[in-house]
Amino acid sequence: MAEMGRLLGVFRPTRESDRRWAGALIDAIPVAAPIVLFLMRRLGAVSVHENGIVAPGFWRSRASIAWDRIASVGLHSNSGIDALRVKQRSGPDALFSLDFARNPEFVRLVKACAGTENPLTAALMRTRTIS
Repeated sequence: MAEMGRLLGVFRPTRESDRRWAGALIDAIPVAAPIVLFLMRRLGAVSVHENGIVAPGFWRSRASIAWDRIASVGLHSNSGIDALRVKQRSGPDALFSLDFARNPEFVRLVKACAGTENPLTAALMRTRTIS
């Protein structure tokens, strides 16, 4: 039993270990910041056209989806950043930030171009009422 106590004592935080963790976190900022900025940029550029939507893809650089090709829309979380994931019948999915769903002008454009029966329009309307 004493051996178990000593073993568990190794994992008990001390002031010195707290300082090491704080130092490690501070050292990680220069590495983490570009990654976070990259993810934010990938989720940041969406174009709405009368033929469809162009948004960042999950693995590809851009995904262009015609309005009639949208199969479903759902929530997606990528490294703690919430997004809408637009799935098409065939081809790559598109991701975009929930900030767009909260933007009345973006919702108005999608509704005008896609129509009220489109899955993306319905998802945007649901997201606006939830948030």
